[in-house]
Amino acid sequence: MPEPQAMPLAAGPPPIWPDTLPEPQAEGFTVKGPPRVEVADVMTGITRLAVKARTAPMAFEFQVYMSQLEMEIFEGWYRDVIENHDGEFYAHWIGGSRVVAFATNYAYAPLGSGWVLSAAAVRTRIDPTICDAYLSTIFQNIYRADLTATDIYEADLTSADRYQDDWDLQLIAANEC
Repeated sequence: MPEPQAMPLAAGPPPIWPDTLPEPQAEGFTVKGPPRVEVADVMTGITRLAVKARTAPMAFEFQVYMSQLEMEIFEGWYRDVIENHDGEFYAHWIGGSRVVAFATNYAYAPLGSGWVLSAAAVRTRIDPTICDAYLSTIFQNIYRADLTATDIYEADLTSADRYQDDWDLQLIAANEC
């Protein structure tokens, strides 16, 4: 059985975790993935690995400390995610091309004058364009080379295009997917 295919949606990338909300606290963030291979018993011949699970998604458990205002922003944003985007969202702190949705109901607990949001998200699909869509909001246009072109180009050195070396490394590091 092959691995699931990447599935970008025609409607565009899913909503991104808002910049106005805090990111999960490191001590409250865990990633769980099922074992994907196991040693297969064989009657004769060399020991080999057998695939145990292919499609089981990764799960991300996290806690976010929010003020009352941030909790209200989250509720409004998540209502939009549910109503208009099938519950899927992207958070750059999860990273890569993983699109996730809450696996269970999230919960709030009071903490001082604020709240702690506890939740578990599970990967719903892979969208290889999500990282580009996120970075495009910072860097405008992204050109992805497919590395299969056989064309030969001649540089006239008059181009106004900006290349990777032109970007400040701090800016790039601060906006990774």
